[in-house]
Amino acid sequence: MMASIAQRMISKNLSKVKFEFGEINWDTLRTDEFGVYVHVPFCTRLCAFCPFYKVLYDEDLKDSYLDALKKEIESRPLDGKMRWLYMGGGTPNLLSVDEIGSILSVISDRVELQDIGMEGNPNRFTGDYIRKLSRLGFGKISTGVESLSAEALKRVNREKTSPSLVRRIVETANEEDIKTNVDLMTGLPGQSVESFLRDVDILGRIGPSQITIYPFLAIPGVRIEPSLSSERMFAVIEESGQILEEYGYKRDSIWIFAQTSEIYDSSGDELVNDYLGFGPAAFNTIGQTQAVNPPLELYLDMIKEDSHLALTKQVDKASENWRKLAHELYGLSVDEKVVTELPFGARFMYRILNLTGNVHDGKVTKKGLRFVHGVTKSVVESLPFPIGNKAAIENVSEFMTALENSGTITQ
Repeated sequence: MMASIAQRMISKNLSKVKFEFGEINWDTLRTDEFGVYVHVPFCTRLCAFCPFYKVLYDEDLKDSYLDALKKEIESRPLDGKMRWLYMGGGTPNLLSVDEIGSILSVISDRVELQDIGMEGNPNRFTGDYIRKLSRLGFGKISTGVESLSAEALKRVNREKTSPSLVRRIVETANEEDIKTNVDLMTGLPGQSVESFLRDVDILGRIGPSQITIYPFLAIPGVRIEPSLSSERMFAVIEESGQILEEYGYKRDSIWIFAQTSEIYDSSGDELVNDYLGFGPAAFNTIGQTQAVNPPLELYLDMIKEDSHLALTKQVDKASENWRKLAHELYGLSVDEKVVTELPFGARFMYRILNLTGNVHDGKVTKKGLRFVHGVTKSVVESLPFPIGNKAAIENVSEFMTALENSGTITQ
């Protein structure tokens, strides 16, 4: 009951304000410290479980994208201190290392690079590719294995990854002092609990720096159904954690199991800190403003016309504080200073969590893990990805007209 109430309260606060499409003045949105996110939208196939914006790879479109991306970076305010840089997608390692280097060069002309990481398809992380990334300054790579089950991957239109390939990636990355994260997802169609736990055991023996185990997330735009209930997915993640403990992993957040205290969490800062997004459909969070770049075709037209368009919304203080509470719970510990800044409803919820034994001395208890799993899943599923969820856009007719005029292909 309590978990359901909390999930409804948090989801309501995070999704109650809609985006509005139109011109944006980036000069009015500056910040002293920030992360940088670069979205690479291209994929060779479209996986059925993925809610993020992507388009099928096309060589000409890729070249146009690279030109536009560099122009966007050059045209926007980029001063202050960078905290991290992450390349996501899509499939960033569809780009050559030279192409990635050219993007980093444009950014480094404006600001000092820090804490560089990227995600990619495991089948494209060759040894040579990883070694070249190391020379560019990359210290982290994340790869979406999701499952080692051929049947499950076939059902979601994803390439199969072999354990030997994952081992080669991890070994090469270790040689280059690059931290590795491997993503797994439980609840995929056609995936049995037994096969998933075998996957966890195999990856635990291989030993990447960390393993992130996501439940299947029912985000708008995802058109398939999970094979397990949320409660069963939680139980599978808990069983997985017990397996990983035997290989020296420790739990660092509700879904992350790591071998070191320095975890690699590409999304951890996004709930509470500013970051600038570049590329089609890239998210930005600057103060109270959230902004999302338009999809690829409209993005290319925008850059060609030297204009700036975005889907924007203002996050109110109450929503921001609920987001902070969700972030604290996700990390399994709560800063009491954060609690004092929360609105009454969130402070009351935190007090109830303590009284019911879900939190003790600022730490999420074993009992509280189920609650945090449910809340985190609910928060992620309620995030308004506006490009794939037109209901999240206030002036949707204007947005659709702009898409039609540009010939945009949306996924």
